Amino acid sequence: MIIDNNESKSLPLGLGKGIYYIQVTSNKGTTYADPYEISITDDADPHLEIEPNNTPLYATPISKDYSRKGRLYSERDQDWYGFYLSKQARFDIYFSSVSTHGDYEISIYDNNKKKLKEKISIDAAPVNIWSYQNPGVYYVRVTKFMDADDTKHDLDTDAFYTLNVTSVDETILIDGNNTLVCLTISLPKDSMAIGESMHVSVNGHYSDASMMEIKGASLFVLPFQAGEDVISVGQNQYIKGLVSGYASILASFKGLTARKTVLVGNPDQGSSNMNNRHGNLILVAGGGVDNHNILKSATQYLSNHVYSSFLGRFFSHDDIYYFNPIDWHDIDGDGMYDKIVDNVNPTVSEFAKSITGWAQSQRSDGPLYIYLIDHGGIDSFQLYTNENLAADSFKDYLDIFQSQTGRPVVVMIEACKSGSFVDNLKTDAYDRVVVTSTDENDGYIHLNGNISFTQFFSDYLFEGNSIEGAYEKAFKKLKRMEVHILL
Repeated sequence: MIIDNNESKSLPLGLGKGIYYIQVTSNKGTTYADPYEISITDDADPHLEIEPNNTPLYATPISKDYSRKGRLYSERDQDWYGFYLSKQARFDIYFSSVSTHGDYEISIYDNNKKKLKEKISIDAAPVNIWSYQNPGVYYVRVTKFMDADDTKHDLDTDAFYTLNVTSVDETILIDGNNTLVCLTISLPKDSMAIGESMHVSVNGHYSDASMMEIKGASLFVLPFQAGEDVISVGQNQYIKGLVSGYASILASFKGLTARKTVLVGNPDQGSSNMNNRHGNLILVAGGGVDNHNILKSATQYLSNHVYSSFLGRFFSHDDIYYFNPIDWHDIDGDGMYDKIVDNVNPTVSEFAKSITGWAQSQRSDGPLYIYLIDHGGIDSFQLYTNENLAADSFKDYLDIFQSQTGRPVVVMIEACKSGSFVDNLKTDAYDRVVVTSTDENDGYIHLNGNISFTQFFSDYLFEGNSIEGAYEKAFKKLKRMEVHILL
């Protein structure tokens, strides 16, 4: 939003749960000293879109004859709206805007994210787009219109548009599709005495910016101390402090999780240093991203899938060190950049430092998990273009780490000939497990990684299976499917 001298403007905006910042700059440089005033007030307009609504998961609910107002704030912004059609019928989408020069694309998608129809609005001309569909969830997406010659098309970032969904059949029910997008945990306070009990509130946050307490969430505790429980979980979502220390309260509901750290007693007196028991993960999306790497798309998908699986098993972002040559990722599905990549330079030396440096410095007594995904050869894994990790060198890094920390190590490799690593990495000196997607032959992958060892193995780990159990189930599932697509 551009504001001229001595001008006042307001910007209505609907926002979901989160932390937001306001940036004010001057086109006259940083030495421009005239003061300005800025204020934030509650907006009474319930029809505003709820940002960020950049993906179907976070789509703003829209219902029959209940209009929504939105605004595209940048070239990359896209606004999604969701609704539920109660029975087979025709529905109509009406688009209009106060802009005089903005160019828009309005599209309808089904619940599988398949585009059904689209229309273009040039110079913000009103648009009516309709479709006849079966019952189910549908989405409307509004974006800037772009074609091969995008220089001819404009984006009006100041102008609001209006969106309506309706039906010629007045008996048709079209309700807003309100999605649960995340959980948070609320406690009366962040610390408690030994023997004290507190109620844990698990809050669900929805795509319409509403919040509701979740009664059926499962609660778990991750103690930071080795050898003793700091907190116990009782009935009706109550927790009780047992000994001095730190613990994480974990909530799980419909595939979503939340985590909150609680201090019990005085952990500086009579308790061990703050540790975690679940461990750490080093994740490598290898191979590079040039056109010669035919696995780059599958590697990106599987690497992010593994990352999400470990998050779902109560790891935090700080517990994971992620090598990926692509920096931009949206791991939570809100369409926004998530800063999850720690290193975009997967070289052998940087990989070695992640084990003997980063992992060794972590305050954990849990396992160190290492997951490598991409091309492999006999006793070799391609970290990046012209950066190949040798099995013997890998063993040296693990030996150094385990001799200094005494922590268990679990190595998992999705690559051709990955089984050749086993005889190099195995040892009787340390607690070490090596899991590979194949033996010394080629591995196999299909559907961009959706049918692969890592897909099934990580899914079974997420369900709570042991390493051995997840491996056996993944192996049997691949064998039943008789996958023959070369990795």
